[in-house]
Amino acid sequence: MKKYIIALAIFVFSWQANNAQETGNDKINQEKSNILVKEYLFFNQNDTRIYDCTFGNKKTTDTVLIKKFDLQNEKGFYPWEDDEPYFFISSNSFLGGISIIRNDSIFFKEVEVESSLIKLKKNDLKLLFPTVVEIGETYNSVNIFDKKVDYTIIAVTDIIVLGKTYENCLQIRKTVHWDKNKDVDNVWIAKNIGVVKWERSTGRIELLKEFVRSNSSPEEKIPYGPIYLNSAGTKVHESNMLESYKVNSDFSTSVYNENGYLIREDFFGVTGEMSMKYITYEYNNSGLLVRELYYYNARLKDDSEPNKIWLNEYIYDSKGKLIKTRYKFNIDDKKWDNTRDFDHLNQEAVSELRYSKRHPILK
Repeated sequence: MKKYIIALAIFVFSWQANNAQETGNDKINQEKSNILVKEYLFFNQNDTRIYDCTFGNKKTTDTVLIKKFDLQNEKGFYPWEDDEPYFFISSNSFLGGISIIRNDSIFFKEVEVESSLIKLKKNDLKLLFPTVVEIGETYNSVNIFDKKVDYTIIAVTDIIVLGKTYENCLQIRKTVHWDKNKDVDNVWIAKNIGVVKWERSTGRIELLKEFVRSNSSPEEKIPYGPIYLNSAGTKVHESNMLESYKVNSDFSTSVYNENGYLIREDFFGVTGEMSMKYITYEYNNSGLLVRELYYYNARLKDDSEPNKIWLNEYIYDSKGKLIKTRYKFNIDDKKWDNTRDFDHLNQEAVSELRYSKRHPILK
């Protein structure tokens, strides 16, 4: 009888343990089968991710910034990098294009340069990931070469990156199908953080070093991103930009920093093709414009890279009033080509002295 009671107790304990384990496994499986894509692929304006990158013996650091673009009353987001002389949508990002979240699903279109955004309509973005994705399922898009791109959900797993453990990461295999071969990448994405590891088919490996979450929400209207103006300096909605371009044969884009200061203008059309490529602006700690750098091509050759930098400098007194300007045609020259003295002009007058007046330096 005693042996029977002991055996029964062992059986009950074993059953409870197995049942608890099965319940735990069921919970894990349930969590893995209910993968909400918005928890992994989310977009917030000005979020910044810094990566340690290794390709063979070469090591670099890449920074990816999220920017916002209003696409016909919908908020689109795209990764951005400053690759002079033009602004490129980052190829160093898992989704190198513009994305829109609709009903917690991801709609996407691959785009290469910021200037291409003006041609887009919101219906150009196609469903990439539904609200809930499943392990083992494959989701499709096309790239800028009209080649098929597959995104296969591999697993939900923990991963250690640069000594830090990220739990419940979504592992996705990205496959680009070319005519005779294919490129296969593996990506790990952490909840509420984004891509933490990327193994490319080329052998390049990218590891998340730092994630800087923006203090601004996507609803805030920070003047940071492309603004389109025609040659007369009139702001034009992106949907009308192409028509304006046909009439004016010229346009430019502007970029403002998070404090609302103009920091760059890129020129297209006649101006961009013939000479002026872009201008960058620098300010002092008081927010006063102190330097303009014109990147231009002295040979006036179509589609050529800039080979000269024209420098303008603005000099102020202790009260912040402009008292002098000077410039030189080539930043490498030792002497200034021209100097002008002023009787304490204000900052609005400085704007009128600039080469380009298409975009105001003050917001």
